[in-house]
Amino acid sequence: QALEHNVPILGHCLGGQLISKALGEAVSKNPEAEIGWHDCYRTKPKIENGWLDGIKDPFTMFHWHYESFSVPMDAEPLFSSVHCKNQAYSYGNNVLAMQCHVEMTLPLISNWINSWKDDLTIESASQQSYTQISEDLERKVSELNLVASSLYTRWVSTLTI
Repeated sequence: QALEHNVPILGHCLGGQLISKALGEAVSKNPEAEIGWHDCYRTKPKIENGWLDGIKDPFTMFHWHYESFSVPMDAEPLFSSVHCKNQAYSYGNNVLAMQCHVEMTLPLISNWINSWKDDLTIESASQQSYTQISEDLERKVSELNLVASSLYTRWVSTLTI
C-alpha cells in the first residue's frame, strides 16, 4: 500500500529484504555470510545519479547478514560487494533498499559486537573477527557516516510535504 501511495520507504538489511518481498522479489541465503567492514562498489561507476555524490569507489560499509535480496527489474541497482551482489537499489524516486548497514554508529556497533560475539568466531574473507571489526573503529564509522549522509541526503531530497 505504501508503494501504491508513493510513501517514502527506506530499508536497511531486513528492511531492504522486506521491500524486495513487497515488490515480488526473492530473499534467499547469500552464498556466504557477510559480517564486518567490506568494500562496496557502484554498480554503474560512470553514472552520476546523486546517490553517492562525493563518495569514491571503493567505499567501506558495515555488514551483518546471511541472506540477500533480489533487485526488481525496474529498480536501479546502486552498489554491490565482492560477497553480496545486491547491496542497494532505488525504486522510483522515494524508495531506497539496502542490504548493508549504513545507519551504524559507534555505540551501536560496539553493542552488536559485544552482544553477538558468537557470530564472530569464524574468520574468513567475508566474515571478520571481533578484533578486525573493532580495529580503527572511530575512523571507519566516520567514513561510513559520510556515505550515509550522501545516501540519506539524496533520499530526503525526494520527499515532499
